[in-house]
Amino acid sequence: MHTPSELTEDEKHYHLAIELPGMDKEKIKVEAGDKHLRIYGEKKEEKKPRENERRPHYSEFYYGSFSRDYHFPNSISKEQIQASYQKGILSLTIPKSTQSRLQQVEIK
Repeated sequence: MHTPSELTEDEKHYHLAIELPGMDKEKIKVEAGDKHLRIYGEKKEEKKPRENERRPHYSEFYYGSFSRDYHFPNSISKEQIQASYQKGILSLTIPKSTQSRLQQVEIK
């Protein structure tokens, strides 16, 4: 399954949006490591009662499992990730770890 996404960042967060049309949020899983994120799940085809009488010509719908990995140059605060799913878009706000942010060093 092709999962188009957009990744942006600001000073304190990464922002990730992923298109997952037709997915139930209960079927989407997110796992976070120190510098990476994995999003995976499965979209199953639902058969309708009289569908056996139909002959398929073509289908552009995708069914099956998917997995997508994202790697970050700096550590992330995996315990503080916020996720929401609305209108087929999974949106995540991923805080950068305070340990990995650059800090000014005073010269004495």
